[in-house]
Amino acid sequence: MDLHFALATGIFVSVFALMVSGKVHRTVAVIAGAVAMVGFGILDEEAVIESIEWEALVLIFGMFI
Repeated sequence: MDLHFALATGIFVSVFALMVSGKVHRTVAVIAGAVAMVGFGILDEEAVIESIEWEALVLIFGMFI
């Protein structure tokens, strides 16, 4: 098993467990998981920016205005 795959799986399971347990807010758990993915080198900054659905963010932002 690849080290990056094992780390990504561990981060995913940890974030999921934190969300289900309710010990921390979901937003905090997900952001911590995303930071961990970049911090451990599983994803680079370019891949993160490319995976953002900008159209969806603009739509959500537009609904708040």
